[in-house]
Amino acid sequence: MTPFEQCLYFWAEVNAFALKLERTTSAPWLRLHYEHLFEEDGWKALIDFLDLTATEHGNKLRSQVFDQFRFLVPVAVDLDAATTNQSIVEVAGKLGYDPSAVNLDSLVKRYGNVFASGGRDN
Repeated sequence: MTPFEQCLYFWAEVNAFALKLERTTSAPWLRLHYEHLFEEDGWKALIDFLDLTATEHGNKLRSQVFDQFRFLVPVAVDLDAATTNQSIVEVAGKLGYDPSAVNLDSLVKRYGNVFASGGRDN
């Protein structure tokens, strides 16, 4: 199993557990996609949910891009692993993701040509 597949399975396991907790608990719950966390609406939703006050310093930090491991992909990544495992596809769908909508061109632009497309065009 590649590091990507290990990460993918861990992601699915953690998120499946979170979905179960969301269904079975009466605790307050916020569902927020990671990619929206630092956008204005996502940040505001998180601050409001935690009953905090946004600060200028926090807003400034939120706008800084920091990706320390941006280019550290030691092996080719087979994106089809995200669409061929039914458990992962189900968890992704419940969270509002469409694994077939991955934009390969965008990933290659950001991380380099380390992705095996499995015949996909994008």
